[in-house]
Amino acid sequence: MSTFFAYISNLLGVTHKTSALRASRTNGYAEQSIKRLNEGIIRYSTPEIDDRDIEHLLPIIQMSILVTTNEITKISPYEILHGFPMPLPCPITGSEPTFLSKDAESYAKWLKVSLKLLHTAVYKNRIESKQQMKEKYDKRHNVKEPDFKTGQKVLLLDRRFKADSNRVLTHQPYSGAYIIKDVIRTDASIGPAYKLVHETTGKPVSRLVNFDRLKIYNERAPNLDGNSPQGIEKRSSDDVNANDCLSHRPSADSRPEMQKQTAKKLTLKPRLQRAIKILKERRYKGVRQFLVLFVDQTCDWSSNVSPG
Repeated sequence: MSTFFAYISNLLGVTHKTSALRASRTNGYAEQSIKRLNEGIIRYSTPEIDDRDIEHLLPIIQMSILVTTNEITKISPYEILHGFPMPLPCPITGSEPTFLSKDAESYAKWLKVSLKLLHTAVYKNRIESKQQMKEKYDKRHNVKEPDFKTGQKVLLLDRRFKADSNRVLTHQPYSGAYIIKDVIRTDASIGPAYKLVHETTGKPVSRLVNFDRLKIYNERAPNLDGNSPQGIEKRSSDDVNANDCLSHRPSADSRPEMQKQTAKKLTLKPRLQRAIKILKERRYKGVRQFLVLFVDQTCDWSSNVSPG
């Protein structure tokens, strides 16, 4: 990403495109090249050639890659560049001489048109192949469009181990919570990236994070002491009138009193009860209420639901 690298790439006519951090699948062609290089070094090495003499293997590895037909383009890289297959020497027939055409100008025009048609066909094949691979990947992994928003609390995936750490087998892959500070998306065809800030320390993550390393942060389930905020608020004593109690799940001992529709205010202590999910939602007398399925398989309307 340095200025020096950009300058050298410009001199060599290389278009530099960045990929997502720690997501090698977004840089497939470069990963394939590295894989073929590693395979070639193993295949063509001999007892006389070790790691100190790898440069002697590079020419034959390069030639093998250039003449190999690509599965996607259905044609070798050498033929894409030159318009004809690489003339390889045959140990049986020997090399055959080639001669220039008498009408060089006509041949040059024909070659120019043929190469253009060839390159266009190869480009279309690559686009179609990428689309097919994307559809298969999305279907296999049940891919959904990321919907993380600014201000949302998330967990960050990090499988790396710290040096001399006592947590290898018990390592937790997700850490946090983090807060999404900003969503970066400059191109609609490319997925968003996120700027994160640690919730407790306020320290920002130094690099942008890809969406597949994030997971929604949920508050922990309530402990036995009732200190955890996760759950559904429940009132069982007093300090709300009868109408207010309709928006909370009542306890068994308070229901007869509520049915009397008295105006007397009762003193209730808010409690939390674990729930499974929200079934319905409504607005009752200007208050947003939820029909909640509790762990005891009963349902009640409640207006106090934790983010979890």
